[in-house]
Amino acid sequence: MKENAIEKEMKMKQCPDLSLRKEPKIRKEAHDFLERAVDFSVMDAECHFYIGMECYTLGCYEAAIAAFKMALSIDPNHALALEAMMEACDSIDFYNEDVIETCAEIISHNPKHAAAHAFLGKCYHEVGLRDKAIPVLKQAIAIDPKVPLPHLILGKIYAELGDRRSAMEQHKELGRSDKSLAESLLHFIDSRSYLKSNSTWITL
Repeated sequence: MKENAIEKEMKMKQCPDLSLRKEPKIRKEAHDFLERAVDFSVMDAECHFYIGMECYTLGCYEAAIAAFKMALSIDPNHALALEAMMEACDSIDFYNEDVIETCAEIISHNPKHAAAHAFLGKCYHEVGLRDKAIPVLKQAIAIDPKVPLPHLILGKIYAELGDRRSAMEQHKELGRSDKSLAESLLHFIDSRSYLKSNSTWITL
């Protein structure tokens, strides 16, 4: 199939690099270029991904999330778009129903997608749906035990529920892949244990 003008321009200008440049003039040119790219290739996941990256660098996180969601709706296996959406959501504590639906849609296309399961579990936890979060996080671990996020969130949930033993099991597993996160989880577990042991005093 013959390349259209925007595809040729994307190759010539190396589109991925444009969104990382800091000079205001060049960044505006990059943003305008990427918007035109979407106009020419509405169903091109890469175009939406790079628009998202540009919005992210500009601090427009909700716009970035919307672009990453669009990229993932076109290509549910776009790993970079999922990773970027996760980071953008974490930046502003944005875990609404649309993000949850996007993760669920990715999983429907790829039931073995550990990262999508992990982030879906985190979203459920963030909106207070622990009962939904736990099985999803366990599934993420079953798919790939080396992914740190589900161990972290599951450990926090167990700590919140007062189950220190199960929380420490997740801490141990987390330590195999990410010692920094494991230390963070341990501090969280200890803080919850302290609050529990001093609950009477705190209430008074």
